[in-house]
Amino acid sequence: MKNLIVALGIVLTSVAHAETFQGIQFDWKLADIKAAFPNSKIEFPHPAWEQKNERLLHMTGKGISGTIVILLRHADYNSCIKSVDNLYEGKSLPPDTALKRLCDIYRNQKGVTPENAGTVDYIRWIPDPDINIESYYQKFGKPDTVYFDEDMTKTADWKRKGIAVGYLEYSGLVGYVTYTQSKQEVKNAITNLK
Repeated sequence: MKNLIVALGIVLTSVAHAETFQGIQFDWKLADIKAAFPNSKIEFPHPAWEQKNERLLHMTGKGISGTIVILLRHADYNSCIKSVDNLYEGKSLPPDTALKRLCDIYRNQKGVTPENAGTVDYIRWIPDPDINIESYYQKFGKPDTVYFDEDMTKTADWKRKGIAVGYLEYSGLVGYVTYTQSKQEVKNAITNLK
């Protein structure tokens, strides 16, 4: 889910355990990705929708099946507060909550470089081999929802696991798998903030 704030990444990974791909963690920065995959080829396509606080990267290389697409997002104070409010479905939190204090950290950031700006917002794997959607049904059970995304790709979404799988309806072949932090994991992490 794109509206989750990356500002929580560091806190969340110590509390919540979302499904991830290839060991990539949601609190990782670009430097962490480069360190974990030193022989990979990383490209920055700069799609038209990319915002100034985002960096999209494509990663390929020997030992990587298909392409790994990662969105790094740098949270500022306003996007942090907006995401918190969205997470709680429009119910604003009092200004003294731990989460809003966490957002205050982002109010006056300094020393942000391309290597440390932003943490993983989502991971998308675009597989090369033929993988059928049935493999995901067998592993995770019935999805929470099935819908057509903005590109009219049928998508099975296991929200409680943070996994959405886009596939061709007529063949069942998987086109992409997106890994995100689930809404419940974010809420659990917020509850556990001291």
